[in-house]
Amino acid sequence: MAVSDSSDDELLASTLVKLAKVDSVARRSSSFPDSFAKKFAEFFKTGTSQLPMFRPLKAPHNSFSHQFVIRPSDTDSNGHTSNYVYTELCLDCAHLAATKRDYFKRFTGDFDQPKMVERYFAKECGEGDTVKVVVWEDGDSTTVLHFQVDKDNVLLFHANFDFYSGNHTLSKL
Repeated sequence: MAVSDSSDDELLASTLVKLAKVDSVARRSSSFPDSFAKKFAEFFKTGTSQLPMFRPLKAPHNSFSHQFVIRPSDTDSNGHTSNYVYTELCLDCAHLAATKRDYFKRFTGDFDQPKMVERYFAKECGEGDTVKVVVWEDGDSTTVLHFQVDKDNVLLFHANFDFYSGNHTLSKL
């Protein structure tokens, strides 16, 4: 799915989504009924084989990290951490790295203005879990930060954020 500016066809936003059905008892993926596939066939034209493979990066040794405890208000009705919370944790960690530790040496982006975000959800966590959020600068770009969220050294979430630089115009969105 993509959203473009009607005046000049500039791409404003796009997303690739893999739809999954989860059995609430077994807590594992299960097949969609044939009736569902027929009803929504137009949305499955490309198939999941067309989705690009997202490969999480390995955090360097000089990365900044901070631990957070997942609050009850961070979870959804299934007891899982809501997807937006991972993004908030990443941005909170970046703010801590910038303000409390003066960690960033090359980064020139604006934390409040992400231009592009890639997110990869690998595992679940829930209320009361302690997670470690790690942030590090990109080796090539001064506006890109990489993040990963781990629990007990198991990857839960990984993201790459490309931010607008400090001297940017406001988004059209």
